[in-house]
Amino acid sequence: MDLLELAKIIISKTSLEVLTALATTGATFFAWRTTVMNKQQSNEQIEEQHRVERPRIIPLNKDIFLSNFRPSPSWLADNLEFLPDDSYRYEELSDFNFTLINTGKSFALKIDLTFDLINGIDAVDEFEEENEQYKYSLTLNQPELKQHNPSVFSFNTLHKEKNIGGIYVHHYTVDSFVQRVSLIKSNDSHFVKLPKYFIELSNFHLFGLTQSKPRVRLTIQYTDQYNTQHEDMYTMQVKIKQLAFSKEKEYFLDFENVNEK
Repeated sequence: MDLLELAKIIISKTSLEVLTALATTGATFFAWRTTVMNKQQSNEQIEEQHRVERPRIIPLNKDIFLSNFRPSPSWLADNLEFLPDDSYRYEELSDFNFTLINTGKSFALKIDLTFDLINGIDAVDEFEEENEQYKYSLTLNQPELKQHNPSVFSFNTLHKEKNIGGIYVHHYTVDSFVQRVSLIKSNDSHFVKLPKYFIELSNFHLFGLTQSKPRVRLTIQYTDQYNTQHEDMYTMQVKIKQLAFSKEKEYFLDFENVNEK
């Protein structure tokens, strides 16, 4: 065997080894790539399944009652008990509630609802209004705090009906207010009470006694069956609907989803 033939054999053997190595490497790469793509596709399918099956907690709009005669601090058909003296009341929750409904396909756990007055103390106007029949007033306990915009503050309101000698005085503390619901199943609902200060401020505004329209940021946080945390935010306020072919108006509690903006 001469040198030329030997060189050809060596080159041929080396080329075969290189090609074999390349083929093995290519097969390994494609197997790895297929595994990665399958895993990614599986993860996407799991995420999509979780998304489809997740609970969805939604607050429902609700019609409210407004007295035609006075800005009652209640939205339940003039449900107002007058006191014989200047006794203060400290109820944080109103007698008015709205509905939370779970429109998702699975249950929701540990539902926390946080109510925050938008613009804080700047959303509260002091005033005093009096005539022959009534006297209404709102007084901040520390009005000098307005320049500091505190997260927690308090105010007092007075309702006095002179014709019946009744008086209603209430002390409100405005803070980040939290209510918890343990569980809401799919297609099930739960009633939630409003912070009472929101009704008082809304009624004063609707009766033209204050300029600032109160709005509350409602944050809803909850956990699903996979222990994933969810959070939705709504702007809560009173809106007015003019009835067709009538001077009458309807009032309703409105929730606007902030997440969808």
